[in-house]
Amino acid sequence: MRTDRPQVRLSTVVAVVAAIAVVAGTGRYSTLALGSGLLGFALVTVAVLTERQALLTLGCAGLVAAVLAAGAGRAPTLVVLAGTVAAAVAWDSGRTALTLADQLGPTADVTRLELVSIGSTLAVGCVAGAFVWRLARVELDRAPSVAPLLLLVAGIALAGALYYRGDAHSE
Repeated sequence: MRTDRPQVRLSTVVAVVAAIAVVAGTGRYSTLALGSGLLGFALVTVAVLTERQALLTLGCAGLVAAVLAAGAGRAPTLVVLAGTVAAAVAWDSGRTALTLADQLGPTADVTRLELVSIGSTLAVGCVAGAFVWRLARVELDRAPSVAPLLLLVAGIALAGALYYRGDAHSE
């Protein structure tokens, strides 16, 4: 780890706490969810402490695998949605922790920017999750096969929103 830049502590802590939330929420629904969640948590933690983007990506993939395994293990829809949002928060906060200080320089105070990034990711995730949860409740009564499709569309929309928001940070 380089010493010429400030620690982006808030984003680092949020990324690790979000990874813990995924493991805590999904791990009890299957052994696979617990194992992939713990692996994802470990990789996210190592990634933000050693500044390695590839490990962050792999760790968040493990967190998403934990959410999918929990869903396959009959986890409630709310657990799957919350786990998905937590995995997105872990990825975005970890990415912020790894890139923000590089973009603004070693002496910049980045706390406000971290708060905005974390808040906007949570807001997008919660709004998308609430929308899909409500649609899933309505559609589950009519056609159970529609709910997974809605979850997939929500996941793609969340990933797209984070991708394009990430492009705005890099310019």
